[in-house]
Amino acid sequence: MEVAVRYEVKGTIRKKYDQKSLARFSRAVHKVAFESFVWLTLNNEAWKAVDVLDKRFDPVRRWAKGGQPQHRVRAVARNPGSRGVEPDWKSHVFAFDNDLALGLCLFGDQFAVSLTSSAKDAEPHLREWFRKDKNALLMAESVTPLSQD
Repeated sequence: MEVAVRYEVKGTIRKKYDQKSLARFSRAVHKVAFESFVWLTLNNEAWKAVDVLDKRFDPVRRWAKGGQPQHRVRAVARNPGSRGVEPDWKSHVFAFDNDLALGLCLFGDQFAVSLTSSAKDAEPHLREWFRKDKNALLMAESVTPLSQD
């Protein structure tokens, strides 16, 4: 018996993201990141004491759910994977003083988002926290290298 299989991959590759595309991408990553964080608080002893309904998570919830504040893009750090697409999905919480960030591995790409920073502080916080990652990009109002060194 012989089976012939054929498939086609369709999509769009943008060399330059417009603000609307960056906002959609950011909201999607923040939604997956926050839901991954909620899962960690339910299934990991180290984070069970965290109240995910606490108001300090309101900025990330407002962004992921409703795109608030409008006409802005909440910052996401992204380090494109070097080994191609991978089936792994991993998450890790980072604590910085009173703030929390979540690192997320989705299909081989590494992402980091701030879970507790205000909309205006998310970008400078990510730049400060992950400044040593020389290959990472900061996706906010535009796409720039994360490291300013």
